[in-house]
Amino acid sequence: MRIILILVALIVIGAIFGGSGGSDRSTSAVTQGGYFKSPANDRIFTFTYQSSATPSALRARADSAAYTQGQMTAVYFYPPGATMPRDGVTTAKNLFDANRVLYELAGMSKWDYAYMRDRKGDVRFVDCKASPGSDLCRQ
Repeated sequence: MRIILILVALIVIGAIFGGSGGSDRSTSAVTQGGYFKSPANDRIFTFTYQSSATPSALRARADSAAYTQGQMTAVYFYPPGATMPRDGVTTAKNLFDANRVLYELAGMSKWDYAYMRDRKGDVRFVDCKASPGSDLCRQ
């Protein structure tokens, strides 16, 4: 009986303090929206960011995104209130479709920052507000 009471107490304490981890998400400066992963481990992430996030913080977040050597990882950061294709990216059937959703789907907002780690491991981080003509930015 004593063991059961201890287990119940641990569960209650875990529920109380474990639930506070979810509240950290709402205060995070960067929130993941969509995620696509191809069978070959190419990845695309979409995030929204709060105005408090600095470009260096966004770059650091992108640098920490999953990457498979020899494949590519792309990360797009949308400003607060942007219309972002969450489901379209996540449910895309292939990499081509995910990119079509990002670059061509009508009604979607432009992202402010784009990050690309290519198949050789080279990294580009572009401020699309400062360099809107970059091939990593939505035209």
